[in-house]
Amino acid sequence: MTEEKMQFVSRLIELVDQLRYPEHGRQTQLAGYYKVTQGAARKWFAGEAMPSYEICIDLCKRAHVHYEWLMTGRGPKEMGTQKASAPEEEDDSSIDIGALKDAITAAIEIDKQGKLKLASEKMAILIAFWYEDFREKGHHNPTLAEANRILRLVA
Repeated sequence: MTEEKMQFVSRLIELVDQLRYPEHGRQTQLAGYYKVTQGAARKWFAGEAMPSYEICIDLCKRAHVHYEWLMTGRGPKEMGTQKASAPEEEDDSSIDIGALKDAITAAIEIDKQGKLKLASEKMAILIAFWYEDFREKGHHNPTLAEANRILRLVA
């Protein structure tokens, strides 16, 4: 397992602990909650696969944790001082909507070129990386080569 994958698994475990899933049986509980197989959930914790974008977003909302922190380890972990409970109380004031829109658009455009055939977790990784870049440096036009470089780093 690569260092990046090990770090992601550590953050995932930290997030799931924060949501108070028991150490034993958490894979089964998560599988039931997200309607995936227990084997799929097991792979998340073994670094063999990543949860879908939708599952990662939901986990982050429920735990009041920033998506970029879960995916990359960058930025603040917590979204304000709220407890890990009701997702409807999420504080999204720190989200730069313009940068997020630009990151999503860039990832979709790269995917439309048809050269990458991105699965949802790889698309989520590109969006997370580009969101951070756009937020820090402003918009740029990512290239296919840049997308491949990012995906090699996390593969």
